[in-house]
Amino acid sequence: GPENTGDGSNREIAAPFRAPTYEISSAGPIRIEDCRWQGNIIVSAPSIVLEGSNEINHVLFIGRSIEIRPGFSGAIQAFATDTLIVGEDVRLSYPSSHVVSISVHRSFLILGSSSVTEGSVLHDGALLGATGRVEGETKIDSGAVVYGMLHSAYPLDLRGAVHGFTYTQQFRTRTAGSVYAHHLLDARLAREDLASTFAQGILQPNVRTYRLIEPLQE
Repeated sequence: GPENTGDGSNREIAAPFRAPTYEISSAGPIRIEDCRWQGNIIVSAPSIVLEGSNEINHVLFIGRSIEIRPGFSGAIQAFATDTLIVGEDVRLSYPSSHVVSISVHRSFLILGSSSVTEGSVLHDGALLGATGRVEGETKIDSGAVVYGMLHSAYPLDLRGAVHGFTYTQQFRTRTAGSVYAHHLLDARLAREDLASTFAQGILQPNVRTYRLIEPLQE
């Protein structure tokens, strides 16, 4: 199973940004629990699981797959190359980021129900130079909210809300028996309620075709 991180000398770490970076790395999967980490810290492993019992702020996580377990609260930057899953009732305060890039086959980014992300959610293999055909899917579950920017180069199944900016290849809604392209179901897109401190990243898709989103008339 995954190696547990959070016992011994690394349970509590406070690393100022003016000091050298504190690095934690593992050749195998790791599970992080009961830790209090803050500051200039980078954690890297093939697979990372963040349990809800942690108190972590301003820490960078890098892995092939990253899972943030239900109940977690903090401010982090998560960079995955394959899969990133945010559990139910996770609260990520500004300036947090979820990034999935460089997958060579299929990649997934999922924000669980009732989760809140304040910052940026990016899902695009081309961000870090991936070439060739990559299939991906971005899913924002019911009740999940993003305050900031959501960018997906793949189909987006949006059941929650985005307060800010949304870019996607295509809206796609899955039901028990069908898949509906260019459809939204119980979703909300708005520009209000952004924090006054929010600053959008420099990422700007080269969009040449614009399509107007219109409600269906019954």
